[in-house]
Amino acid sequence: MIPAALSDFLEQLRDLADRADRDRLLVLYPEFAREYPDVARSIEGFVCAETPEIGRERLFRDFPSLGVLWPFTPPEWRQRLEVAFRFLHQTLHGRIRHGNLIE
Repeated sequence: MIPAALSDFLEQLRDLADRADRDRLLVLYPEFAREYPDVARSIEGFVCAETPEIGRERLFRDFPSLGVLWPFTPPEWRQRLEVAFRFLHQTLHGRIRHGNLIE
């Protein structure tokens, strides 16, 4: 099952990515990590991966239902989520550790 926290975060992330709102993501993520530390560990593993594609595979291992649903999602939804994943990875790659932003 995909935790509601992850689903909600991904929806907010899609919105942020659509607007390329990096500053808001940098504020949102630490708050999210404090509230949902287990999910944040998986997201941290995603952003620490070498590429968004490798990170996505980690998310699929951590949340198998996400991996099962992925091939069946409508193409436009999957494309928007891919943009969100790339945005998250590009913005936070190398910048978070244990839910905290590092410079």
